Amino acid sequence: MERMETWREACLVPLERMKRVSDAMLHKMDVGLSESGTNLPMLPTYVTQQPSGKETGHYFTLDLGGTNFRIAYIQLSEQVSKVELRREAKWNIPKENMEGTADGLFGLLAEAFKEFLEQLESDGIPLNRDKIVLAFTFSFPMDQNALDSGKLLFWTKGFNIPSCVGKDVVVLLADAMHRSGIHGVVIPAVLNDTVGTLAAAQYFDETAKVGVIFGTGSNAAYVEEIEKIEKMRAKDYHSKHMVVDIEWSDFYTVELPIMSFDRKLDGESLHPGKATFEKMIGGMYIGEVARNMLLELIGDNILPAPSPQGKIFLATNDVIGGEQVAAICALQDVLGGELVALTERLGYDEETIKIAGPVIQEIMFLVSCRAARLAGAALYSVLRKTGRVGGVTTLPTVVAIDGSMFEHHHLFRKELCKSLAELVGPEAEKIKLQLSKDGSGLGAAIVAAVADLGAQ
Repeated sequence: MERMETWREACLVPLERMKRVSDAMLHKMDVGLSESGTNLPMLPTYVTQQPSGKETGHYFTLDLGGTNFRIAYIQLSEQVSKVELRREAKWNIPKENMEGTADGLFGLLAEAFKEFLEQLESDGIPLNRDKIVLAFTFSFPMDQNALDSGKLLFWTKGFNIPSCVGKDVVVLLADAMHRSGIHGVVIPAVLNDTVGTLAAAQYFDETAKVGVIFGTGSNAAYVEEIEKIEKMRAKDYHSKHMVVDIEWSDFYTVELPIMSFDRKLDGESLHPGKATFEKMIGGMYIGEVARNMLLELIGDNILPAPSPQGKIFLATNDVIGGEQVAAICALQDVLGGELVALTERLGYDEETIKIAGPVIQEIMFLVSCRAARLAGAALYSVLRKTGRVGGVTTLPTVVAIDGSMFEHHHLFRKELCKSLAELVGPEAEKIKLQLSKDGSGLGAAIVAAVADLGAQ
C-alpha cells in the first residue's frame, strides 16, 4: 500500500505546502499585474464602479461558460437592492457546437435568444424591441480594452473552436443576432462569471470584494487599485479601482502536488499542457482524476481486477463525474448508493465490494480533499492581495462563491473552509464565504445598469 501512502501525503496537502502554493500564486499575481503573457494573466475587466443597490431598469443576460448556457430577463426594482422580476431559461450545448465553428456556436446562442424573446411576449411581458439591452457573461479568458469588448485568448472547459480565438466575442454575438433577424440589441458589457458573481454580491452587500467560481471550472476576480495594475498605467481613469479577472486555471508552481494520474489526464485532455490548476480542482476533472487513480490501483493489484465489461467501462474517459465523486464522499455506509452503483459497473460481487469499497471511497475523498485545500490556498492568496488578511484592515469581507463544487460537494466545502481557517488563523472569523447561486447572470445585469448610469 506504499502507493496509497504516497497519495495520502500529496493529496492531504499539509499547511506548509499550502502556504508555499499561496506564496507562489501571490508572486505571480504581482507579475501578472505588470506584465502580459504570464500563466496568471490578471486581466483588467474595465468594471470600475461598485453597485450601490440603487440601480434600476430592464436587462437581458446571456451566460456562456460550460456545457450549457442561460438567458435571463431581469428587472432591477426602484427599491434598494431588489430584483423585481426574473425569468430564466437554460439550453444544453451539443458537442458539435463546442468544437465546431464560430457561426455554429454564436448562431446557437442567437436562435435561443430569439426563442426566449418570443416566449416572453407570448406570456404577455411587453418588450421594447427598439432597444434590447443584453449583458454578456463569457467565462473564458478575454483581452479587454473596454467594458463592451473582449477578444478570446484561448478556450477552456471542453471548448475548442480555433476560429474564435483572437476575435471580439461581442462582435461575434452581435453579428449572430443580426443574422437571426434580431435588431435593436445593445451589448454594453461583456464579463467573466467571477466578475458577475462579485457584482451580484456587491449589489446586496458592499463588503463583498472577491468573486469565485468553484464549479465545472474554477477562477476568481477581486477589486484592485488601478494604480497597481502597472500594465495599464499609461491610460487615464477617473476611478481608483477596477475588478481584475485572475484567470488562475493555468496557474503552475513546482509546489503543486502533481502526480502520475494528473499527467495522464492532461495528456488525454482537449488542451494538453493548459489549465494545470483547474484540472486539479475543477468539477469537470475530479471524476477523471479518480478514474485514473483507480486504474493505477488495479494495475498494481491493490484493487481487484474488474470484469471484462468493467475493464471496458473504466477504460472510457469521463465515465465518473464530479457529482458521483461528491455522492460517494458523502456516504456513511460504503455498501450503499453511488459506491455500489460504481462497483457493480466494475463487475464486483458483494464480497469484493466489501474489500474494494472503502479503498474506492478513500480515493474519492483524497481527490476532493486535494481540490479543496489547493482551492483554499488560492483563495488565501487573493485575500492577501486585497489586504483583507495579513494587512491592517479589520473590516469584514464577503467572498461570493458560485458553482456546483461549493454548493453541492459538501466535503469540498467543508475542507475549503477548514483549509482557509488554517491559513488565515484568528482573522478567519471576519471572512465570510457566501454562496451566490447563479450570481453571474444577475451580476451581468447589474454591471450593465451601472454602465448605463455612468453614461447618463
